[in-house]
Amino acid sequence: MLFTLGLKMLGSPETARKGNLISASGMFLAVVVTLLDQSIIDFSFI
Repeated sequence: MLFTLGLKMLGSPETARKGNLISASGMFLAVVVTLLDQSIIDFSFI
């Protein structure tokens, strides 16, 4: 959701900086939630 909103905000020069920050925050949150998932037992591929 945050990633999509951030991409939409990249369309305007006035909101591009904020959109980039929102997209990056969304991707960071997705990575953290994935790493905290209890069903992941082995992190050898990371």
